[in-house]
Amino acid sequence: MTSTVPPSRSANSGSASSDSVSSGSASFVSGASGLAPALIVLLGVLTAFGPMAIDMYLPGLPAMSRDLGVGTAQGQLTIASFFVGFAFGQLFYGPASDRLGRRVPLLAGVLIFVLATVGCALVTSMEALIALRFVQALGAASGSLISRAVVADRCSGIQAARTFAMLMLVMGLAPILAPTLGGLMLLAGGWRLIFWVLTGFGVLALLWAAAALPETLPLEARRARPREQILKGYWQVLTNRTIIGYALLAAFGSAALFSYISNAPNLIIEIYGISPAHFGWVFGLNAAALVGATQINRMLLGRHGPLTLIRWANLAMMALAALMSASALTGLGGMWGVLIPMFFVMATLGFTTSNATALAMDVDHSRSGTVSSVVGSLQFTVGAIFAAATSAVDNGTAAPMALGILAAALGAAYLLFRINRARRLPAAAR
Repeated sequence: MTSTVPPSRSANSGSASSDSVSSGSASFVSGASGLAPALIVLLGVLTAFGPMAIDMYLPGLPAMSRDLGVGTAQGQLTIASFFVGFAFGQLFYGPASDRLGRRVPLLAGVLIFVLATVGCALVTSMEALIALRFVQALGAASGSLISRAVVADRCSGIQAARTFAMLMLVMGLAPILAPTLGGLMLLAGGWRLIFWVLTGFGVLALLWAAAALPETLPLEARRARPREQILKGYWQVLTNRTIIGYALLAAFGSAALFSYISNAPNLIIEIYGISPAHFGWVFGLNAAALVGATQINRMLLGRHGPLTLIRWANLAMMALAALMSASALTGLGGMWGVLIPMFFVMATLGFTTSNATALAMDVDHSRSGTVSSVVGSLQFTVGAIFAAATSAVDNGTAAPMALGILAAALGAAYLLFRINRARRLPAAAR
């Protein structure tokens, strides 16, 4: 693991070392231009494709599984297939956006999302739904990836971290509102109506982006490496130990989040007996904790460095995950012994993902799209692994989810230890 987290920035990034980037706010230099509020809102909407496509249909997952003649465990594979598709999709859009600009790959991806979502609304088998959810995620991946690249085109340093926090505020409305809306759609017209609403969301976003999203990657930047092969660009990013270290920090945060998301419908609706109509209130409250924490994080960045905030959040997350695991394994505290610590675990993620993403994106601005691909793909690959693993060992309690979150917190803690140790080593020993 030492090889993945040295403190020095890529030589071709042309900027200061990551020691200065990550050690504190005074040296985490702000970019110059920033983004207009209207553009931040649009990017937040585009980033919300993933949460909307996951969270809106969660209340209908048990009913969907019954309607298609399968068990809940097989129905949960539609979540895992979405995570995998989201991870693979990001591997394509990053290099494409570095060569073609940001607009064309984004619009193509949103169109794929719309077409696949129509297919999801019309399926007659769970196998077809699992496959279409994969394709749907391939399209949805364009929104979050290219939004990160647009931020990196215009911002750096603390300004980038604060912009990512603002994106979380906008896109965070999706996991707050989507489950409740999904529950209402389930009551009004069944689970297929949820996918028709998602189709409408995709069409509106497509039209808005086509009309209002500027091209933020200058033509000269697109021509800077016209002959660089995609694999060579990935090699430059994947061998940059600083990028991978920060990307893995963000990925462990996603692992905790996806462990919760993949188990939440069965846990809250089937085990705790909360109705699908009220599922959204529980799920939305936890989402509100994450969104609120990102805004506190945005204010604290003026006084503390992003890596410092990640360290404190990780300590809190480990303690909370251990408490939740003990409650789940022993049954002490019942439902509240799990849901209350879960609320605060979600809050800790508000200090982790946006800061780690900003640190990774700030390392090499010359390959922002490819860096965004690696960051996003790692998040969803690790998240999918944790989601699939915790769902596979479902035992009718919250223990698999809680232990998965604890494992993610411990993994991030070990990675932070290696980062700190590497930063203290002399250059010759790294």
